[in-house]
Amino acid sequence: MSSVVTPDSAGIIRPPVLLPRDSAGDAIGHALKGAGFGVIHQAVTRTVPLPGALEAVSRWLAGAGTEDWLVLTSKRAVHQLAADGLLTDLAVKVAAVGRATARALADNGVEVCLIPQTQSGAGLVEAWDCPHSRVLLPVSALAAGTVAEGLTAYFFDLERFDIYTTEPLETLPTVIAQAW
Repeated sequence: MSSVVTPDSAGIIRPPVLLPRDSAGDAIGHALKGAGFGVIHQAVTRTVPLPGALEAVSRWLAGAGTEDWLVLTSKRAVHQLAADGLLTDLAVKVAAVGRATARALADNGVEVCLIPQTQSGAGLVEAWDCPHSRVLLPVSALAAGTVAEGLTAYFFDLERFDIYTTEPLETLPTVIAQAW
């Protein structure tokens, strides 16, 4: 990976842009590359599972039925559940906050029943039309309360489980130091 700054065809020098995540195929990175920027994808945080959280999710899912919902608002939550084998043989319906989360679910063999037109927590709440549902919401401990508060306001039986958090890396990866 080169951190050399070179002029583009118009003679404009565009330094590399750091996207602090490991998502080489994301829309922001693609747009920056299309505009002539060098893009460095490098996570600067690590995901830390929270003790006992996945066991609680497993217990909830074991008692869930076909009218219940699993709502996922991030790829990281999908990866946490998949790593623990919790996305196999689901009896529940599944909602995803957006296409990237839905893609991560599909990659794990999970059919998604609801993806809101407006891909956000507020969009998911607005699109929700499943009265009398029980809802499981496994999220980051740092997640905003938009979905939980929004769905709970409609009198849904919602359980939020904080299943992971993110922490900054103790030292920055070499590629970042070299680039900057």
